[in-house]
Amino acid sequence: MKKTILIIGGSGLIGKPLVRGYLKDKKVINLDIKNFKLIDKNYYYEKIDLNKLGTIKSKIDNIFKKYKNINSVINCSYPTGKSWGKCSFEKLNLNLLNKNLYSNLHSYIWSSCLVLQNMKRKKISGSLILFSSIYGMRGQDMSIYENTEIKENIIYAVSKGGISNFVREAASYYGKYKIRINAICPGGISGHVKGSKNSQSQVFKNNYLKRVPIKRFANTNDITAATIFLSSDKASYITGINLLIDGGWTSI
Repeated sequence: MKKTILIIGGSGLIGKPLVRGYLKDKKVINLDIKNFKLIDKNYYYEKIDLNKLGTIKSKIDNIFKKYKNINSVINCSYPTGKSWGKCSFEKLNLNLLNKNLYSNLHSYIWSSCLVLQNMKRKKISGSLILFSSIYGMRGQDMSIYENTEIKENIIYAVSKGGISNFVREAASYYGKYKIRINAICPGGISGHVKGSKNSQSQVFKNNYLKRVPIKRFANTNDITAATIFLSSDKASYITGINLLIDGGWTSI
């Protein structure tokens, strides 16, 4: 029987390649607010709105009841609200802080906790992989945003930092249940900007790549390969890590 992978947020920039990568030898459930066109007998789609925290528990509980043989879960969801782009130091107020932490961090940690509770209850010896960022491990480099329309985002940094430490805490607790928890921490990835169909400006790209020894952005194949490795038996002794995939950005 093929193992089943649950991907939360499988319709996004990172999620789609993950879905396709796992479908080579596994069944995949994509849990996201929107589906994408994919015809494969081993692909299943279930809808969820992660901004509605009160509905997340019943949805995830039902997924674990409906689908058998779930072995690994990848949470690459990225829920944000309409005011996501206003979370700079200059524009932040209490209302923005509460709204954006609620939609971005709270929903992510809550959905991950519910996954772990179900894995423990069903005695699943498996893997949960979360997504943090280089900015969960380091402060944002303000020089990268010079002469661009992009601003620093406090909530992004706080959320990713929270996820990175949640991984350590969860790995410490759930190890005795034979559940491994790790995080992928990408640097800049080629593709569209969140909430837009456009990629980053050339000025931003030039600024960013000055910090990258390999002198390129990550691509989704880089992310997919690392994720598949961490969820595999080859990584059976790896838990509690934040795997940096940044072309050397954090090394200097």
